[in-house]
Amino acid sequence: MDPAPAEISEERPHDHVVTAPGGTPAKLGPTTARASGR
Repeated sequence: MDPAPAEISEERPHDHVVTAPGGTPAKLGPTTARASGR
């Protein structure tokens, strides 16, 4: 949970935020939630 998002955050900070909690995508927008698989 920690090492995985940490590596992604370096390349894509928004990516780790979307795949980390799962409910964060809704904050960014509906498009991100769809990509997450929600």
